[in-house]
Amino acid sequence: ANAMGPSWTDPTTGEIINASVLVYGNIIQLINNWRFVQTSQLDPSVRGKKLPDDVVKASLIYVVAHEVGHCLGFMHNMASSAAFPVDSLRSVSFTQKYGTTPSIMDYARFNYVAQPGDLEKGVKLTPPLIGEYDKFAIKYGYQVLPNVKSADDEKEILRGWVREQIGNKMCFYGKQVFQFNFDPRSMAEDLGDDVVKANTYGLKNLKYVAANFVDWMAVNDEGYAAVESTYKEIIGQFVRFMDHAMVSVGGMYINPKYYGDPEPLYQYVPKAKQIAALKFVLKNLNELQDWIIN
Repeated sequence: ANAMGPSWTDPTTGEIINASVLVYGNIIQLINNWRFVQTSQLDPSVRGKKLPDDVVKASLIYVVAHEVGHCLGFMHNMASSAAFPVDSLRSVSFTQKYGTTPSIMDYARFNYVAQPGDLEKGVKLTPPLIGEYDKFAIKYGYQVLPNVKSADDEKEILRGWVREQIGNKMCFYGKQVFQFNFDPRSMAEDLGDDVVKANTYGLKNLKYVAANFVDWMAVNDEGYAAVESTYKEIIGQFVRFMDHAMVSVGGMYINPKYYGDPEPLYQYVPKAKQIAALKFVLKNLNELQDWIIN
């Protein structure tokens, strides 16, 4: 269950010759899993076997918008969601303006930080269709510079734009790392600038889902196949929460930079944050049998 946004590029010029959005036939199952495990604690409409049409539509728009970003040449920005303070993800005004992340190219998914009652207040659960980082990336990649005479002149202008954004967390870029990631900002499926705080909210929600999901799904004579698959999704979300925290242990922040920029190339995660992350993991592993093994 997935979608893709592959493109074909002229290697001599960088020009994108052709691009497509491919949506797999079982994408609805993926959307259902995300919405159920991450938001069913506060949104009763996603607790049934079939998602409401408006939820399906909004989720598909998110998926396609992300893949269109790939068609335009944009890579995943896994550090984008780390720009937002965790408590802002429970703010009506903030989430209505910014969603869950500054970039549609992040894997921020849906708002698992929000608590029961937040949705009724107006807290938004979905990513933006185009975020603050995306606007800058589009400018960098596509703005016409009619007075530029050479590639070197263009390079200096582009580097100047990047330097203007130093310190702006919403325009920070963190590349996707497939193995041995050690920057806790550049993670998939995470939310907010404090992983322990965000995932404490998330675990509180996940425990509520685990305690109620069988009743919500109204199991009948069809058996427990749906329950089994949802249970696996709950366990998968728990593992994500643990993985997010473990990246901080022995981790470091990597700051892509041009020579001469003031930002340090790397900084170790502060000791207090590393200890808090390890305690979070150990505490929740020790308490696992109290709620998930039933």
